This record gives sequence, structure tokens and C-alpha cells, in this order.
Amino acid sequence: EYSDDIELIFVELPKFNKQAHQLNSLCDKWIFFIKNAGDLDCIPKDIAVEQRKAFEIINEANLSESELYTQHKREEFIRIQKSAINMATQKGIAEGTNKVAKKLLQAGVDIDIIMKTTGLNEQQVRELV
Repeated sequence: EYSDDIELIFVELPKFNKQAHQLNSLCDKWIFFIKNAGDLDCIPKDIAVEQRKAFEIINEANLSESELYTQHKREEFIRIQKSAINMATQKGIAEGTNKVAKKLLQAGVDIDIIMKTTGLNEQQVRELV
């Protein structure tokens, strides 16, 4: 006996001939994955997040230990680079905002207007003097 939480689907894989662009249901996507995972050159674009993760796991399973190590190091390097770019961008935005606020102060613009324009609070604006 099965509860309503489980749905059994029986498929004859050789008869399942849908292409990636024809997959309409989650069931179709999983059957496509089961049938084609080992034969695809790239991960299809319009595929669910779960299937994308499964494809990535399969790709890693086919790598040797040294290839897997190299891939993980490459991914780590990319994450570090993205983090550095993000931090530099945030720092640049903050410096630009401070520079604009300082010029507005020097031009005699009211602090309330500077705060509304730049998003800085009163203390931050006063520290620019």
C-alpha cells in the first residue's frame, strides 16, 4: 500500500523520445534526465534547478580525482574573484556617494537634501566636513 505522497510512474525509456524543448512536466524532465544524462554535451537551458544539480553531480562523478580537485579550485577562485569584485563595487559606490555629498556640502546644499539624495544619515554627512 502506498500513501498519497508517492506516485509511481512506469516508463519504457526507449520509447521516450522527447527533446529538451518538448519537456512540459516535471515528470518529463526527470525521465529526460534519466535517459540522456550520460549522453549530453551540455546541460539544457530550460531545465529545473533540481535536474541542473543532478547533471552537475554526474559531471563531477565522471572526473578523476585530480580533475575534480582542479575543478573545485577553479570554482573557489571564481567565487573569490566575484566576492572581490562585489566588495570593490560597494566600496566604489560608497566613495562616490561620499564625494557627491561632500561637494554638495561645499556648495551649501542643506543637509536634509543631501541625506535624501545620497541615503547617508546626518552623522555620516557631518563627518565629511
